[in-house]
Amino acid sequence: MARYEKQCAACGADFVAARKNKKYCGTKCRNRARYEANREEEISKQRARYEANREERLAYACAYREANREEILAKGRARYEGNRAERLAYARAYRDANREEILAYASDYHEAHRAERRAYNLAYRDANREEIRAKDRARYEGNREEISTKARANARLSAAREEMRDVLMAMPQIEQMILSEGENHDQ
Repeated sequence: MARYEKQCAACGADFVAARKNKKYCGTKCRNRARYEANREEEISKQRARYEANREERLAYACAYREANREEILAKGRARYEGNRAERLAYARAYRDANREEILAYASDYHEAHRAERRAYNLAYRDANREEIRAKDRARYEGNREEISTKARANARLSAAREEMRDVLMAMPQIEQMILSEGENHDQ
């Protein structure tokens, strides 16, 4: 049987072929070359196959997730716990490096979804009024002294602000009185 020394048309590697008309060193190179030669056609076939089977794949994935929910959650927890420090360090580094971008995105999202969030919050409050009231009451009972101290401090602060506001509002009148007394005194 004759052997032919050839060079692969796809990767350029030297190889020994048993047939004279063999162009590629292996099936991987042959398939890669065929794909490159028919790239647009292959992409359109893949896209059509993807679209045709999209609903089936989504239904299968949904059914799988429902059937294996606990296993999937356990794997996710294990993966997170195994790399917790690295994940947190990566997230912290990303936030530090992109602080302005993150704040801008959050602000834009907040503004764009203000009405939706408000409606959701009101609906939640209406639906869970007793539960929220019980949580607030428990928090108040647990921190009564601290809350009353803060309330008294806030009341004093509000009173001081009111006095300061009154003084600032009266400043032009006081200034006018001082100027008029100065004129009367000079005469």
